[in-house]
Amino acid sequence: MREFIKKYDLANWAIAFIAAFFLWLVAVSGDDSDISKSYIVPLQVTGQNALAATELNIINTLPEKVSIQVSGPPDKVNQLGEKNSVTNKISAKLDLSSIYQSGDYKLSYDVSFEVDSISVEHKSPAQISVSVDRIVKETFPVEIDFAGSVDQEFKLDGYELSVAEIEVSGPQRYIDEIARAAIKIDRTSLKNNSEIESEIVLYNFEDEVYTNAQIAQNHTTTVFSASLNKHKTVPLKVNTIITDDMITEDMVKVNIAPQQIEVWGDKEVIDQITEVSLGDVSIVKSIETGTFEYVLPVQLPEGVSADVTDLAAAVTIELTGLEELTVHVPNGLIPVTEGYDIVNTNGFDVVMYVKSEDADKIAAENLKLFPIYSQDEYDDGTLEHIDMRVVCVDYDAMIIGEYMIEVNKVVVEE
Repeated sequence: MREFIKKYDLANWAIAFIAAFFLWLVAVSGDDSDISKSYIVPLQVTGQNALAATELNIINTLPEKVSIQVSGPPDKVNQLGEKNSVTNKISAKLDLSSIYQSGDYKLSYDVSFEVDSISVEHKSPAQISVSVDRIVKETFPVEIDFAGSVDQEFKLDGYELSVAEIEVSGPQRYIDEIARAAIKIDRTSLKNNSEIESEIVLYNFEDEVYTNAQIAQNHTTTVFSASLNKHKTVPLKVNTIITDDMITEDMVKVNIAPQQIEVWGDKEVIDQITEVSLGDVSIVKSIETGTFEYVLPVQLPEGVSADVTDLAAAVTIELTGLEELTVHVPNGLIPVTEGYDIVNTNGFDVVMYVKSEDADKIAAENLKLFPIYSQDEYDDGTLEHIDMRVVCVDYDAMIIGEYMIEVNKVVVEE
């Protein structure tokens, strides 16, 4: 029995010894092997001055922090800080000084440690995406995209924008994607003197709305001011004045070019207009002066506009049933003024307008002449001219022009 106990104790001792030896081996081997840990580290960016010297700007967002997985002896790694915490013993630096032109780049960054015997196993991200470009400005006129139609009684005669063009700034690559700037106006909603504030929208070359957070506009809205008027076509009229009983209205024909014009303005004013006057024309004066063609101004009511560029119309007067007639009056039919001789040897011609049916009937014998002169000049013998008033006594006639004869004082020889 005693021998059995001895053998049992010896076996337990051996097992305990082996277990202790194994634990020692584990402990010894653990102290010598490397370990890995990950740390979140701020990313330092350098070289911005070099970019600025070439007028380049970073146009994308760079990460503020990176993840670094390191390995090394446990005592070294543990000096860096707690796992996944920001540590000031690890530095991550991105240098931009190698960039000298616009473009997109994948750049590596450097990682350094204040503790030796540390190596980098993994970086996240492995590289940093950097986009650089020049910031430019470009001016775009503000276009108007109309929709709908104006009420058929009205027309959109004019409009203006409070902001007619905008300045857009941003990276060159994005500015190049902009085709135009425009606003949308629905004409069906327009009223007299409408003012609508509208958003100025950018469009790309596919005419799709273009938005980009890196694009800036100096104006985002504009006020659209419209001039909306009622339009109407009305005739032009001339008021013919007749002051001679021989002429009746049916003898006068007036031709006007253009015969009618389009006018526009406020609806209440336009609704009251039935015609536009060119003013008065005296038919007698036209006959007396031989003027039958006129250019007359179009007289528009206040607040009314017209499509006549120079606001004038050509007017032609035609007379029917009247005929111009010239009758020669010989010296023998001219009344003699006592004490004076007529210088004219051939008489003179009288021009008149008569009814067409009488033109072949009128001769010099149908004319009566009345001398008119200065009594003082007659008395002192200085009379040189005598005016002749001519009257057609048998027919209706309108005498045209003034008539005068030259005379000499009769010298009486003693």
